[in-house]
Parts: sequence; structure tokens; C-alpha cells
Amino acid sequence: MFITKQVFLLTAFEIVIFIILYFLFRKKIKEIHFVFYMIILLLIPFCFLFGVFWGGISKNICYSNVISDLKLSSSIAVNSSSQKIRSEYLHQLDSVVVNGYESQCEDLEKRSSSLYHSLSLANKQAE
Repeated sequence: MFITKQVFLLTAFEIVIFIILYFLFRKKIKEIHFVFYMIILLLIPFCFLFGVFWGGISKNICYSNVISDLKLSSSIAVNSSSQKIRSEYLHQLDSVVVNGYESQCEDLEKRSSSLYHSLSLANKQAE
């Protein structure tokens, strides 16, 4: 709903600005130029929506990678017979800082992938 209001306000603002500019410079601007400018202006909200959509996709991919790394590292810890690996997993998992919606996904992804790689290395050394 919030995005819809932003797009509506952006479009309304653009239309008002170009109508004002048209009336100020209508003797200098040909009609075809005005139509061309209006088409470009009306495309701007769609570009904005595409940016919002693309940002949402990249965030979802990031969180999918975090969940995948946590799943793999937890399966290593659960299936391991070494108590040291399990305690190391719990210690490293506690060190991952999660602040809810304020968490930076890139930081979570780095920590979860380092957790997975360190557990897989420790599991290979234990075997």
C-alpha cells in the first residue's frame, strides 16, 4: 500500500511539474516534444516499481542463502558424533547477531557461511 502511494505521488508531482513547464515554455516546445516528455515521465514510476521489485528479489535470495547455510551447518552438528563440534556450533550460533527486521542480510549471510565452512572443516578433521 505504501509503494502505491509513493508511485501515485511521484506521478502526480511529475505531471504537475511538466504541465507548469509546458505553459511556461509552450511557445518554444513543439507538441511532439511534449508528448515525448510525458511518455518518459509516465515511465518513471514503472522504473521505480521495477527497482523495488528487484530489491525484494535480491533480499529474498540473500535470506534463502542464510537459511540454506544454517540448515547445512545444523545437519553437520546434529549428525556429528563429536561433542566438541556440537558445542562449537552452539557457541558460533550464539555469536550470530540477529536484530529482527533491522538485521543486515549481508552480515547474516557472511556469518552463516563462515559457520558452515568452519563446521564442515572441523567435521572433516574429526573424521
